[in-house]
Order: sequence, then structure tokens, then C-alpha cells
Amino acid sequence: MARLLLLPMLAVTLPAEASEAPETCATAWVQCGGTGWTGPTCCDSGFSCSQMNSWYSHCVPKESIPEQTQPVSLAASEMVDDECYHMFSELSFNTLVQSFPANPDSEAKAYVDCKLCSRSGMQCTANVFGGRTQLVASHIHLASDGDGENGSGPPVINFCGDNGPGMIADGSSYKSPCAHYKNRAAVMSMTGNFVDGQNAGFTLGSRLKDIASNPSKYYFNFHSIASWTHWQVEGKGPVGMCRGVMQMSQRRLGSVLV
Repeated sequence: MARLLLLPMLAVTLPAEASEAPETCATAWVQCGGTGWTGPTCCDSGFSCSQMNSWYSHCVPKESIPEQTQPVSLAASEMVDDECYHMFSELSFNTLVQSFPANPDSEAKAYVDCKLCSRSGMQCTANVFGGRTQLVASHIHLASDGDGENGSGPPVINFCGDNGPGMIADGSSYKSPCAHYKNRAAVMSMTGNFVDGQNAGFTLGSRLKDIASNPSKYYFNFHSIASWTHWQVEGKGPVGMCRGVMQMSQRRLGSVLV
């Protein structure tokens, strides 16, 4: 007869899964990051991990971290005080002021477009046509009687011109010579130069502001060798070949057109 053997059951206790221990955070001023760092990457309450460089970060009080601000372009900050004015002038031979017998430039006309800035420079482009003799100077003049249409007065800003002996000199140089005619047209880009001797009591900024505020007092004038020779002999000074009142187009403060 077979016997049934009863074996006692053994209770087997399986080890519980190991739970992850909470990460220990770094305390004040202790390293919390950086290339190759294997230690804690968090900080105690009230502190933040601040990167000093790619190799080292440490815990600093949250209130000591400066708020990030948008970087300001140096060029933009420098332009804050740069007053710019966009102006133009339509020039023609003035029969009341500039006429003389057998004038070879009596059909001269021009268009001038200018951007006049107190700090970043004064630039004008011009297209002069219809004249026949070489251009020797150009300026913005202030009419002494306030009449830019027919009055006359000293140059306050020089543009193109001839710095040679015997030419029109006002104490300040011309930055570049005037262009020569090609097919009876002279197209050029000119840089302005403040005439110190004719701007007593004015800075460049205040003069440009006055031109923009009172454009009818000012006129742009081109001089030719024919007109300069004739009026020099007459003893009347540089009257000019063709001229036009300054007119306002746009005003720009800094980088904003208004």
C-alpha cells in the first residue's frame, strides 16, 4: 500500500523592490552642475542653480539672480540724440537774381534730395541738367531777409565744390568735387560740411532744426564757373547758377520716421 508523504510548505519571502532614495540637493554656494558633474543638480529650497560657465554651476539665493533684460544695441543707444531730416529742393535758373547777358547756363535746372542728420552726417543726391559750364560749388544758404525764393545770404552748409585757388571759399572745405556733365546732366552724391564761420551761435543740430522748422528761409544753390566768373567781376560775390527753396519731406528721430 502506497504511503502519501506530506511535506511542510515553506513560506518564501521575496525581497521588496528597492525604492529610489530622494535626491539630495546641494546647499548654498555648493556645486550643482557643469560639464562632467555627477553630483546633485538641484538646490535646497530658496536657492537656484546658477551657471557661472560651462564647467561650473552653484546654488545661489533666488533673489540674488538678476532679471534677464533684452540687450540694447550700442548703435541704437547712440542714435537716440541723432536728429535727421529728409528734405528736397527743386532748382531752376532764377531770372530775377541770376540773369546776365549771354549766360550759357540759363537753362539749368536741378533736383536735390537730402538726408540731414546732426550726428550721422549730411548726404544729398543731385541731378543737375541743362547747364553747359562746369559746376564749381553747391551750398545750402540762409536768405538774410528770410526770403528763400529771391533773397540772398551766406552759405551755412557746403556740399560739392572746388577747393582750388580762385574758387568760392567760405572758410570750410568741400568734401568732394562736383560731378561733370555727361549728356548735359550731372548726377552726384554729396556729403555736407558745416560752415563754421557762417553759423555763429548755432550748433549743427540747432542749424538743421532751424532749416527743418523754417525751410522757406533757406535755399539750395549750385554755382558754375560761368556764373562765378561773371559775378566775381561784377563784385557781387557768388550769386549762383540755379537755386531752389528747401522743402520738408520727412523727419526722423533716431530710427523712427515721424
